[in-house]
Order: sequence, then C-alpha cells, then structure tokens
Amino acid sequence: MGLEPASEDWRAALDRAYGRSRRPVWVWLFEEANFAWINRAGLRFWKVPDLAALRSRDWSREMSAAVRARLADYARRLGAGEHISDLWTLYPKGRPATVVLRCRPWREEGVGFGMLVEVGRTIRVGAPDLVRSVELLRHLETYVALYGADGRPLYVNPALLRALGRTPVELPELFADPEVRSEVEEACRRRSNLRLQARLRLSDGLRWCQVVGNWQRDPASGDPVLFMEISDISELKAKEERLCRLAEYDDLTGTLNRRRFLELCSQAVADSQRYGHPLTVAIIDLDHFKSVNDRHGHATGDAVLVAFAEFCRERLRRNDGFGRLGGEEFALLLRNTPLEAAYRVAERLRGELPSYLARREGIPGPVTVSIGIAAYQSGEPTIEPALRRADRALYAAKAAGRNCVRIALPEPQPS
Repeated sequence: MGLEPASEDWRAALDRAYGRSRRPVWVWLFEEANFAWINRAGLRFWKVPDLAALRSRDWSREMSAAVRARLADYARRLGAGEHISDLWTLYPKGRPATVVLRCRPWREEGVGFGMLVEVGRTIRVGAPDLVRSVELLRHLETYVALYGADGRPLYVNPALLRALGRTPVELPELFADPEVRSEVEEACRRRSNLRLQARLRLSDGLRWCQVVGNWQRDPASGDPVLFMEISDISELKAKEERLCRLAEYDDLTGTLNRRRFLELCSQAVADSQRYGHPLTVAIIDLDHFKSVNDRHGHATGDAVLVAFAEFCRERLRRNDGFGRLGGEEFALLLRNTPLEAAYRVAERLRGELPSYLARREGIPGPVTVSIGIAAYQSGEPTIEPALRRADRALYAAKAAGRNCVRIALPEPQPS
C-alpha cells in the first residue's frame, strides 16, 4: 500500500497538531491518489474505523473525469504555493455531504506531495435541485460562462477555467480572430444572441469551438447577462478538413485531384472570357513509368510520383493549377500565360527534372517526362477542347521519342 515509513516524525507532528481537532482533517497524496493520514474527526466524517479502510479503496477508479481534472488543477496550484478554499460534495458511505474544504500544500520527503485538507463547514442542503445544479456545472466538460454586458466575466465553470489556465478573460479576448471579436462586441452592444463557430484562445493554444450565447437576467443583480455554452469542436473540424482535403486533393501526391482541377479550370475559363486573359493547359506524362513499378515495386513508383509533385509545386506560381489526372498523368493550368511562355515553362520543367530526381534518395534514374500543351481559345465554353488538344500534343511528344514538349496548334476559328 506504500507509505513504508521513512520517518514517523511527520505522523507524530500531524497527530499533535490536528489529532484532537473536532474538525475533520486529512492528508491526500496526489500521485498515489489516496489518503496518507487522517485524524479521528476525519474517520467519523468518512464513517470508517481506521486509515487502512480508506486506503484499501481504489479512489482513482471511483473518481469521475471532472474530479480527476479538478485534483490535477489543485496539484498545480498548490505546487505554486497557493491555498484553496472550495465547495465539494463528498460521499461517505455513499451519502452526499456538501462541505467547504480548506486545502494547503503538504510535502514530505519519502512520502510525496499532497494537500492538507480541513473540513471548514458542512452546508445543509435545503434545496436538492440547487445542489444538483451546482454539481452539474462542476462536472460538465462543456464550457459554461456568464458575461456582463460590458464583457466582464461574472461566472466561469471549472472546465472553462481549466481550459483558460485559471485566468478568466473579458469576452472579446476569448476569440482569436479580429472579425469575430468585432461581431461579439457588436452583439454585446445590441444585446443580440450569438451562435457561431470560432477559434478561441485557450491555455493549450487555439481551439475551434461552437459558441451559443443567449441574453438572460442575472439572478444575483437583475442586470442583462450573456449566458454562454461553449463546446470544443476541434476534432470535428479536423475531420471535416481531412474529408474536404480527400474530396479535393490526391491522397498520395497532395496535388489537386481530377475533379478539383477541372473545377479550377472552369473558374479560369470564366475569368478568361470576362477579361480576355490568355490561358494555357499542359498534360504531363512520366515516361516509362510502368517499368519503374515493374522493376522496382509500387512503393518506389509512389516515391517517384510524390517527388515529381514536389518538384512541380516548387517551380510553379501560386495561382497556377496543378493536378493529378490519374496514374502517372498530371496537368497544369497556367493563367495569364500565352502559348509561347507556357512552352518555356514546360521546357524548364522537362529539362530540370532528371537532375532534381537524381538527388533524391531511393529514386531510380533517369526519370523523364513528355508534355503536351495547348491554349484555350476564345469562345470555347469549357476547358475540355483545350485539354483534348493538349492530350493529342502529348501523344505527339511520345511518338517523337519521349522526353520532349509538343505544342497543339490552335484550331481554325469559324469565319
């Protein structure tokens, strides 16, 4: 059970100081999650014959997550030298006792770090629903708070207090983004309710939260107060982002997938039709890629595709589109780029790729590409005709021996 005595002096000192006290007093060890010492009044409070009866219980298993978090917070605060007076509901022999506990840091070499707990007074419960409400707020993992119309915190439940690092902040300062802070300040001025998803500044960093705020009357003062429920939805947001990424990006290379690339092309076509900007597409195929898979395995083939995607992203402009159409075939969307300039871009990619990949560990060489490029022609409703021309130019590059760039000539316009 632990507590083999390094010295009996600490027990004797506690007995002398608190043994005859009429108030229940005990020492709780944080790491062991158990009692280290208790006086006679404490034994009567817990309705047990001796300390061994208390120490035989597995307290850590009996605690709720909220109680464990509360004790961890106490350990941090008491470790910093703070003294704590707080309301607790304890359960001697399964019967609730609502009491004020005064807690001080306690440490003994060879025994451990804990707290010296003294029961200050017992609260007589005349309204069970009120006590249940208080305990509910204490154990909720959802964050709950009351804010005044001026943005000052009037009440913060323990879960939110822990999340904030024990320092309540004024309402606008909860929010990380300036536009959200402005919206919240406006809601306070207008006394309008809040319902939003926003990033909050918490002690462990920025967290996405669902925030619901409704104006009520403060039962203590009668003034308008904003009652807020805040739920951490960071994990849900992360899942949503992963799903969105899977819907728009190729899982292996991180490039746009075919569907998203074509959507980007549609936007670019609309811009070209409106402003008359030149627009060019290119289709790129890795030469003899099947032989890479056959000779070196699919893991090596995947490494080649990933390295090629990284190579292109490093050399393209931010407003260029780059996607994987399937297999070893990729496509480029070059905005504001006439055909001649697009040819220079394609030649630079083709020429620099072998030496780039040669420097990558685990990439068999040499790896080359064939590229076909075509210009979007004014009046075409979609990018599809330009992609078909670029595809024909790609086949021409392959027929010419691969590792080259071919341009699709513009189709004659109807007179």
